[in-house]
Amino acid sequence: DFDYDLDLYTLSVGVSKDFCLMDSLALNVGVGPSVTIGDYDVTRTQTVNFTDPGKTLAYAPVTESDDGTDILFGGFASLGLKWMLSEELSVQADVKYEYIASEVETDFADFGISGLGGDLKLVFRF
Repeated sequence: DFDYDLDLYTLSVGVSKDFCLMDSLALNVGVGPSVTIGDYDVTRTQTVNFTDPGKTLAYAPVTESDDGTDILFGGFASLGLKWMLSEELSVQADVKYEYIASEVETDFADFGISGLGGDLKLVFRF
């Protein structure tokens, strides 16, 4: 039996560029570095049963656990659409690929956390 709890906290800081498609609609492209904190708790339980003709030997389950925190570095690239409601306010939807250079490593498993995601933003410019 294998049970894990993995919480990820990511800070991405980057630059973006808008390309005007229409008066109030723009294509947005962004890139930048990121730092991710992976907080994990992993538990593994093993049970061994031996069956011989006429009798069964069972050993008590053995449970092991590992927990910790990893700090991981990477970067992102995003592509999205921005709808400008006014000069100061806009709504933006992005598709974002987050590349993390290493994995969250535990005693029992390694978790690759790079992947594709999305953002929905309300942007206020001042």
